[in-house]
Amino acid sequence: MSTHQVLRSSRRAAGALAAVAISFAALATLAGSASALPSIGPTPTPSGTVTLNASPVTGLANGQTVTLTVGTGSGTTLIGYVSVHVCQDGFTSYGSTTFGFDGAAASRCVYQNRIVSGTLTGSDFEAISGPYAGTETTSLPIAFQVGAGTISWATDDGYGPFTLTADPTHRRAGQPRG
Repeated sequence: MSTHQVLRSSRRAAGALAAVAISFAALATLAGSASALPSIGPTPTPSGTVTLNASPVTGLANGQTVTLTVGTGSGTTLIGYVSVHVCQDGFTSYGSTTFGFDGAAASRCVYQNRIVSGTLTGSDFEAISGPYAGTETTSLPIAFQVGAGTISWATDDGYGPFTLTADPTHRRAGQPRG
């Protein structure tokens, strides 16, 4: 499984993780293990460790719930929110514009309010956990339902449509933002 995490650290609170966002697309099609989850970012890099745990990650079916938690260590803490979106994979970075739902650059993550065709059967499109005050080192468990299919959407301000396919041939496990 090629799940990525990207995290943004706080400039005003050294070692605190200001935002954590994780995106998954159609985990129902995954057959791999989540034991090694490489990261993208964050910028600046937190002083401590950040880990993503997901379970289950194999043999998933449409509508099945995957439980996610984000953990930190060695002086890094959570502050703000943890967001999960359904996003396209294959990118080397995610930022606030590419992970969001507004503007021309927001082409990577499905915006549920502007779906123009298709579906990811049984899938959630966003989950948010928090707020975190900057003292927590582990997020609350985040339940996220997964699904497969093809979906097209536009951004909140009308750019698009953009398309994502998730099936056994097009496996998805997105990149969280930094």
